[in-house]
Amino acid sequence: MKNLNKVGLIDIGLGNVGSIVNMHRYLGIDIKRVTCEKELEEITHLILPGVGSYDYAIKELKEKNLFYGIQNFSEDKQNKILGICLGMQLLLQGSEEGEKKGLGLIQGKVIHFKTTKVPHMGWNIVHGSSFNPFFKENDFYKFYFVHSYYLPIISENTMGITSFEKTKFTSAITNGTNVFGMQFHPEKSHDFGLDVFSKFSRL
Repeated sequence: MKNLNKVGLIDIGLGNVGSIVNMHRYLGIDIKRVTCEKELEEITHLILPGVGSYDYAIKELKEKNLFYGIQNFSEDKQNKILGICLGMQLLLQGSEEGEKKGLGLIQGKVIHFKTTKVPHMGWNIVHGSSFNPFFKENDFYKFYFVHSYYLPIISENTMGITSFEKTKFTSAITNGTNVFGMQFHPEKSHDFGLDVFSKFSRL
């Protein structure tokens, strides 16, 4: 039987695992490192971090039998998923960066910034775009970003919007029920990031 609201963190070398674990410990939240599909049975909340290339991340998830495991995990609407940075992009259908298909848990495809100043790196503002568990509409929040690919604004799914150069893009997204993605790094965003992890653990 699953523990109520136990958070799991995919730990296969794809993200800032140590920083995420430390922030949860600071908040007093129990977090379990997930390295195989079987361990998904022990949690209700799953964080999918990510840095690096799109196709490599998909390959690693499949080799660890976690690709389909995450898809199956999402089918139980009592379970919650949060993708971070590349992890958010993996939740989508695909990316211009690679050829492999994403998890397909949220509609949309990631494209490359058409600017000479990539990557988009540093602190930036996220504007809440609609009612959601993380951001108030028309309010703003400050987070740390590092990315060269972005998701265009998809009105029915977009939770947060950010501007870089002349481009407005989706910086936070949901499937409308139990899957959420954030392009920024909460684990590098101090109090704003702590707030995100706290709210996610209580969903």
